[in-house]
Amino acid sequence: MTKFSNVDVTNLSALVRFGVKGPNAKKWLNDQGIETPETANTWLKTAMGVLVLRLGANEFLLEDSVNDTYCAALYLRANGVLEGV
Repeated sequence: MTKFSNVDVTNLSALVRFGVKGPNAKKWLNDQGIETPETANTWLKTAMGVLVLRLGANEFLLEDSVNDTYCAALYLRANGVLEGV
């Protein structure tokens, strides 16, 4: 049996998430300064620590890091109807 001496378990379910989908989702995210993965079912972490998941051709899920609230700011920017998103 393997023993780990320095293992931490942290609940990250409270991190803010933001989802966007539609034919203009990638362009809208890129216009907001968010880098996006090129293919579906891939992810990347931005320099700001935001986790960006590409779930499909036009569907993205973003998750803040522990010390950031970027997704909340995106939500406020997107408040309202976005054409094609």
